[in-house]
Amino acid sequence: MQAIEQAISFTKGCYIGQETVARAKYRGANKRAMFIFKAQTQQEAEIGSEIEMQLEANWRKTGTITSAVNLDGVLWLQVVMNNDIDSEQQFRLLNSEVLLERVQLPYSITE
Repeated sequence: MQAIEQAISFTKGCYIGQETVARAKYRGANKRAMFIFKAQTQQEAEIGSEIEMQLEANWRKTGTITSAVNLDGVLWLQVVMNNDIDSEQQFRLLNSEVLLERVQLPYSITE
């Protein structure tokens, strides 16, 4: 998601969805990004369910799981959520005690 600017040419001719994409680019509407999380647990996660982030003593829903797999007791998640979240933020599975660790992408994305 973060690399959409490199995936679409803004100089070639018309294409389906051009107006929507151009509006998102020029208004800065892309406020969401994809992140990778992992946790040491045997628990499974359901695609389409949400994760929560900690706000002081409370938890708030913040992202949607788009992909999930548990390999040998390590749960790997791909999550779409707001891209302005603090890197030190605590995350967990929805209504669970399983804390999630945000994993840095193995490559850089240029703006």
